Amino acid sequence: MPNWQNRFVEFCNNLVIDSKDYGLTPLRFFGTQRKLVNEIAGGLENDIRHFVVLKGRQLGMSTVGLSLDLFWAQLHAGLQGAIITDTDGNREYFRSILQGYHDNLPKKYRVSMVGHNRTQMMLSNRSRLVYLVAGTKKSGGLGRGKGLNYLHATEMSSWGDEEGLQSLQATLSGKSPDRLYLYESTARGFNLFYDMWTTAKKATTQKAIFIGWWLKEEYCWPEDSQVYQVYWDGKLTSRERDWVHKIKVMYDYDIVPGQIAWYRHQLAEVQLDDEMMMMQEFPATEDEAFVQGGAQFFSTQRLTAAMRLAV
Repeated sequence: MPNWQNRFVEFCNNLVIDSKDYGLTPLRFFGTQRKLVNEIAGGLENDIRHFVVLKGRQLGMSTVGLSLDLFWAQLHAGLQGAIITDTDGNREYFRSILQGYHDNLPKKYRVSMVGHNRTQMMLSNRSRLVYLVAGTKKSGGLGRGKGLNYLHATEMSSWGDEEGLQSLQATLSGKSPDRLYLYESTARGFNLFYDMWTTAKKATTQKAIFIGWWLKEEYCWPEDSQVYQVYWDGKLTSRERDWVHKIKVMYDYDIVPGQIAWYRHQLAEVQLDDEMMMMQEFPATEDEAFVQGGAQFFSTQRLTAAMRLAV
């Protein structure tokens, strides 16, 4: 394990987060978060600094991403970084989370903060993280006038400005030994993020990372639970057999009955049997994530296949 990764795990073990399920609690990695950190570490070992992360909902990606933002800024003096959200509301939300992370760190793991407002966080080691908002409409000015060697861009499927992304890419350092660029998002159809994902899949200096819901330990009902008894009947549907097989082939992961019970419960009682929304929010594979809907007369699978062929 690289030295920075050991230090990051130790840093996170001393980080207090405000969990929606457990309140204030130390950060302990889910399988989804371990997967992301391990993939980034593996990429950096091969001098890959550009990561495109395709994720499902509620997998802890924002939590570990913001933890990495603060850690990387503290680790590398003089870092010039940016956190880019899709909306002003999410910018303020992320800013408040980072403030809480910093305030609750033991002094041993904390570099003092010399300023923090709605535009940037400044640390005493000369590192700064600026807050930018991509927005959902075209502007073309994202990142202009700023030279960056660290970037965390989130929910890119909601961005509406390809020109702004190109402007942003032009600000990034290609030489800094501390550079790291993280782009993460749910899919939400064939859009700007889909183009980034397909590019990263083929690139030699980028890495595409898929984070499946099945890596999160909590998304599995125990055998003695009522949900397990109701939703696991001992056999898979034809569609379930298909994605269970694909997960094994593509990721060498074995789905267990408790996860099938979780998936069925989520589909029936949370997503109200909307398969397209379930595939979008909790995709089983990277191919399933980019779904295309919009007509009650055609199946999601056929529309997606047709759209993928057209693209």
